[in-house]
Amino acid sequence: MDEDNKKKNSNIKMDGVVEALSIVSEATKKIDVDSYTNNISSTLSKVFDDDFWKTIDVINRNFDSIIKKLSISAMADDMKDMWITCSYLMALKDYKWPLYSLNDSDFIDVILDLSEKRVSQNVMDETVIAILTNDYIKNLNFKFNYQNESRNWSPILDEIIISYLHGLYFSSTSLSMCAISGLINDLFTKYDDYLEENKENLNILADFLELSNNDLNSKNKDEKRKLALIVNDIDIGYFRWQNALYYIFKDVYTSKTKNYDSNQPCRNLICHGNQINYGTKEHALKAILCIDIVIWLDNYMYEKYKMGGIDNGQQN
Repeated sequence: MDEDNKKKNSNIKMDGVVEALSIVSEATKKIDVDSYTNNISSTLSKVFDDDFWKTIDVINRNFDSIIKKLSISAMADDMKDMWITCSYLMALKDYKWPLYSLNDSDFIDVILDLSEKRVSQNVMDETVIAILTNDYIKNLNFKFNYQNESRNWSPILDEIIISYLHGLYFSSTSLSMCAISGLINDLFTKYDDYLEENKENLNILADFLELSNNDLNSKNKDEKRKLALIVNDIDIGYFRWQNALYYIFKDVYTSKTKNYDSNQPCRNLICHGNQINYGTKEHALKAILCIDIVIWLDNYMYEKYKMGGIDNGQQN
């Protein structure tokens, strides 16, 4: 195995450990594990910073405490959920489908089954397109919170869906790719004052996105970096958000005309006339799913900071 593959496998294992620790931590909090909760929280705060084997050593030293507090069945259920989540996210990454806002167990089972069988890209594409019917697309909640700032987007979002349902895929895709930058900018404006600045975590996120360590700390922030700053503020399901962000960075906002994936809706290339094959149902659907990710993020941030309510997450 060459060094690049070793590094890739090590990163995947580390991601799995982080997700597992997150799930164990959430489980302990649910059953009120007093003494261990503080311990695991401290461990989690260091999990990205410590050497991989040091992290494993911390887990081993505390494993007896976990077993004493958690039933075997609870542990088994949590580990099963963790395995399913990680496997699903890896399948989405391998097949390049931005289905990160979907959480339907039946749908996930289908994706995992196909992934385990190592089906071709065409089979996966056809299956996803068949599952996401027009009725599903009609029912997408394309509504932003805090409508005083975001309601002007409603007619544009409606037209994206209408164009898709009428088979006007060039229109739907291009409108989605033009809108996504504006949606991200509005989102950043809305939440910028609330975001917790943690440059250390940003460096970790930059590494995951294969960027230089100070890239996301730059004052010159484009839309995808603004989105990264918001994702950096996520508390729950962070691994899922990392992968969603990876797709947007690597495929949607790519500017590499020679090496881009022509099966993905590439915002920069479409808007500058360098990609002209996007009039397909697949391109349009992926573009809509990207819009859904941004709106899903708005819903998360709205709930976190109670925008418009009494508790807005800030100190008076």
